[in-house]
Order: sequence, then C-alpha cells, then structure tokens
Amino acid sequence: MDFCEIRIVLEKIDIPSPAEEICGCGAAVDFFGIVRPLEGDRTISGIDYEAHPRMAESELRAIVSEAADQYELRACRLVHRVGFVPAGEISLFLRTVTSRREMAYTVNRALVEALKRRVPIWKHPVFEPSTAA
Repeated sequence: MDFCEIRIVLEKIDIPSPAEEICGCGAAVDFFGIVRPLEGDRTISGIDYEAHPRMAESELRAIVSEAADQYELRACRLVHRVGFVPAGEISLFLRTVTSRREMAYTVNRALVEALKRRVPIWKHPVFEPSTAA
C-alpha cells in the first residue's frame, strides 16, 4: 500500500484533498458516517462514542492490511471521532483508493462492515428530553 493513515480523534474531522493518496490510481471513494438526528423514533442530540484508542487503532490497521491484500487497496485514510459527536456531524471518514472504481466501492464497504463488527468503539446515543405533555 502506498499510503495509509488511521486515526482516532476527539476533534471535528477535517476532510483533506485526495491529492496525497491518489498515487497514480484510477478511483477514490469517500464515505462519511454522519450522526443521524433520530435513534429509532427518538430524537437525539448526538452520540457519545467510547473507545479503547490503542486497541481500536490496532484492529483498524489489521482490517486495512487484510483489505490491502484482498482488494488491491493502494491507499486508505480512516478517521473515527470519539467523544460526543452532535447530530449532523461526521463521526467516520473513510477514503479508499484503488486502480478501478468497482474495487474502490467494494473495499470501502468491506472496511466499514469490518469496522462495525470488530473494532472496540461503542455508541451511546444522547436522547433529547421528552417534550410530551
């Protein structure tokens, strides 16, 4: 893999230009995980993400390494925010770069699915107070 950045952050996620990751490839796919304003049918102000940062980063690196072998992943940038993330803000940014678009889409989805299954990051929705009278 030509480029790999994996980070767990407390601050808002800045989305960089893909110039650094492109490395002569033909496709880059960006995924944004955005906190929804509803959890089920209840309004939330946001989600409090809890993680074990070193374990989470280690598992993310393992997942990306496996994907690089399986999908010819040439570059990856994965940033997950922890702490309180308000509704409407980005909690996950993932950029995958491959030689062809179909592979970029496939590996992007595979990484998100593996992250959800394997990485020690837990979601705690913060519900708005009930306004029912």
